[in-house]
Amino acid sequence: MGHVVAMRALKLGDFLVTVPALKAIRRAWPDHEIMFATSGWLGPLVELTGCVDTVCPPTA
Repeated sequence: MGHVVAMRALKLGDFLVTVPALKAIRRAWPDHEIMFATSGWLGPLVELTGCVDTVCPPTA
């Protein structure tokens, strides 16, 4: 299994426009682990999409 890391979303709007891309990434690489770097408070919303395996909080 490979890994795919998606961009960092800073705010809710950034995340919302990224959801279609995340779904396309999941379709393109169904057997890869999809990781998404975002602010901690967006983590629960990212998990609701069902297309991300791991939410990675950004490091300062």
